[in-house]
Amino acid sequence: NVMEEMQRRNREMFRVPPYILYVARAFSTLEGIGLSANTDYSLVHEAFPYLSQRLLTDSSPRAKAALRSMLYGRRTNSVKKLLEMGEGFTSYTSSTSDSNGDVDGATDQLLDVVLSADGGYVQELLLEEAAKLADALVREQISQAARSPVAEGLSNMLRAPKQLADAVTRPALSVAPPVAGIVNPLLAPTRWLDELADMLPTLAPATADDRAALESFDALWLQLAPQVEERAGRPAQPTASAALTRRTQLPVSSPVADLIIEQLSDANSRLRRKLPVLGTISRRFASALLRRVASRIEADGQQSAARPLTQAVSQAVSRVELSAADMIEPEAPALPDGAQVPTTVR
Repeated sequence: NVMEEMQRRNREMFRVPPYILYVARAFSTLEGIGLSANTDYSLVHEAFPYLSQRLLTDSSPRAKAALRSMLYGRRTNSVKKLLEMGEGFTSYTSSTSDSNGDVDGATDQLLDVVLSADGGYVQELLLEEAAKLADALVREQISQAARSPVAEGLSNMLRAPKQLADAVTRPALSVAPPVAGIVNPLLAPTRWLDELADMLPTLAPATADDRAALESFDALWLQLAPQVEERAGRPAQPTASAALTRRTQLPVSSPVADLIIEQLSDANSRLRRKLPVLGTISRRFASALLRRVASRIEADGQQSAARPLTQAVSQAVSRVELSAADMIEPEAPALPDGAQVPTTVR
């Protein structure tokens, strides 16, 4: 046995508890039996539904760390992995419930976890991903607008006064430096206009993480679009261009909107029953988005390349957005490890 051999060779370095060896042997035996009947058998794959149910419902710090590691530990699509865990949760819950195979009941339990009025770690992660996607989408739109002919023309117009002032005053200042003390204050408005032209691209640049978030959304939509549009009674067209279009506009007549309207129209639908909680979750999302935008704007404004006007504006905007976030949904105080957030009725 490999583990026994490692323990024998490194007896003074570490000791493996006996029960670990017994568990490893039991798993090896079970997987060997499974592989003898099915060459594609995987014990880890078979245990995934239970693991999903455990990680999505356990609020202990250890389970939270394990869930975050599973979602973000490798360079994978975290939202896709979370959806896979949701399917595993539903599979395990339906197979172990009193009425075996009750998929609807299992789905309701999953919705209770995700749409809990008291929040929870899973809801927090989903809101974090939603805020990340919304922020990335806005920054992408700003970057595209900044590269448009109209924006470039406006930028050139704002820079023109300073360029003209520099061309006129540079020869005089080089001959008579003391004149700079008189001329520079008079040219301050031209510098402000020049800094204004740099402010928006500096405060809202689209980064590699933003592009990765949008690409992950595109890949996820290409997988989910056929299922959503099939349920809505529309032919699916999961193309990359369609995913890009859906990032920039959500028409009322889209299959997703039709499906939501259908659910809201049914008094017995799951979404209709969860409607009172959606207001609370919407506030949490708005607060999470404002906090993310505030922190990023402040960080962008404090870069070494940022100019004084950009730095001042970034600090002011960041304070306003943090204040708005606190008004919408006050930030929960940090709790010691293992402590639970008290349950509140909303």
